[in-house]
Amino acid sequence: MRILAFILVLAFLNSCKVPPAPEKLIVRSPAEIHDEVVKVMKDRLSAPDTSHPLVLRGDTVFATQLVSEFYRARNFEPVFSSYGQYNRKYFSLARVLRDAREFGLIPAHYHWPLVDSLMKSSHRRSDASFDVIRIADVEIMLTDAFFQMAHHLCHGRLDPDSLSPVWKKAPIDSALVSDFNRCLEELRFSRTLMSYEPKFYQYIDLKAAYREYKRKMKGVKWVTMPDIAKDTAMYIKAVRERMIMEGFLDSSKKGNDSLLLARALLKFQKANLLTEDGKVGKEMIKILALSVEDRIRQIEMNLERWRWERKKTFREEKAFVWVNLPGYKFILSEKDTVVVESRIICGDPKHPSPHRLKSTIQYFTIYPYWNVPYSIASKEILPRIKWDTAYLRKHNFQVIDWNGRVVEDYRRINWKKYGEKTLPYKFRQLEGEENSLGLVKFFFNNKQGVYLHDTNSRKLFKRNVRALSHGCMRLEEYLAFAEFLVRDDSVKIPKDTLHAWFGRSEQRIVKLKKPVNIYIRYFTTEVLDWNRLVLYPDIYDLDAKMIRVLYRS
Repeated sequence: MRILAFILVLAFLNSCKVPPAPEKLIVRSPAEIHDEVVKVMKDRLSAPDTSHPLVLRGDTVFATQLVSEFYRARNFEPVFSSYGQYNRKYFSLARVLRDAREFGLIPAHYHWPLVDSLMKSSHRRSDASFDVIRIADVEIMLTDAFFQMAHHLCHGRLDPDSLSPVWKKAPIDSALVSDFNRCLEELRFSRTLMSYEPKFYQYIDLKAAYREYKRKMKGVKWVTMPDIAKDTAMYIKAVRERMIMEGFLDSSKKGNDSLLLARALLKFQKANLLTEDGKVGKEMIKILALSVEDRIRQIEMNLERWRWERKKTFREEKAFVWVNLPGYKFILSEKDTVVVESRIICGDPKHPSPHRLKSTIQYFTIYPYWNVPYSIASKEILPRIKWDTAYLRKHNFQVIDWNGRVVEDYRRINWKKYGEKTLPYKFRQLEGEENSLGLVKFFFNNKQGVYLHDTNSRKLFKRNVRALSHGCMRLEEYLAFAEFLVRDDSVKIPKDTLHAWFGRSEQRIVKLKKPVNIYIRYFTTEVLDWNRLVLYPDIYDLDAKMIRVLYRS
């Protein structure tokens, strides 16, 4: 009896389920098409469940509420077709969706090519029949595509912090409806969508370079790189062909092949910000594995990053600092003029610097202490002390107990009994030229506890690959930056006084009269002077993560 009762309950529940909406409704009389399309549209949109997006043929209509408002205002009248025949409005917007990559977007995110397929199959000429449900779905998807594309061009498709998709939950500006109505009258869909793009000159230049790169590389297919572990000779042969294809090796030149190839590799490494050694190493193998399509997607990810920037970001500031991690570059800008440009060293892939951070530089410290983070103290310094008990003295470290007191007799400590998770002491490196922070530390508040500072290893600035630190950023032109920061305090702190302070081995905190905002960002492509497109290595694999999310690959 229990089994029978269970079966009856299941049968009752199944009978209560709402049957799925039909995907086909054939009409042969043109006079009936309009009314039937209106009925379908009304059924789809009259009372949408705003807590869940509408799903049509497995594709999600994310701007459901806005689409519903638009069609309710016109009594669910179609705008892209009349009696089953598609009009100029359809073809004008469809062309933009088809060419969404011109904006650095992905057509499939805007229901293309599904819309194209539905349009072509909505009219069957063999028996003069029309599928009104397909016609209605084309209407809804086209309208949703416009709203979504406008929103993405203005705000981006991913959350800048988590790099997860945001289009399912991001609110869409209802003012888009008026722009959409204007587009339907003027047929200027592309121009209107362009108005939503960022106005930063960096974005404009990058988009132009992106289009030019795609044009130049159309039909180009780089040689496939074999597995170097399986066949080194074939790999080197492929490398040579690649150098010829990219213009780094002139195949007509005569001479020692190995020497010519090494010179070509040096040029390639310099152009791609790799270690210049003329050899094929891990860095180069990673770059050579990238295809033309990979490079195109890399540029697209950087267009996306510019969409994350708000309109007022650094544009209305008198002076600000811009740090681009993949380019290992620091720029101090004032009134659209670069005042200081400097190389930096940033966090290595295991200890990355924050890739998106805004803060304010409030003060800097001359001859700072270095309070060693626990992870560095336990994992790096402790093993060196065990190996050489004089390490602390040689490198000017103090030992601090957990009450903040200096341990004067640290030589009596049995360091060998402590490990990574059991070290009960902290280390502090005293001021001086041997200090890892160098002569100055520029402080700005942030959760990650990083800052800009000088370094006692300045020779590292000569390297191309400078992702070498534990997260903080080392600044080569520290003195020029410090001079700028106290410029407005020239009566109180003239330049000569600042230089004198740097000449003394004593700690001094300099509070700024006018704090300066700092923006730390992650751009792996940029356009430099004379429209030169530069592609940097994806040092933290953030491009790769974004591409996997957006392209689902």
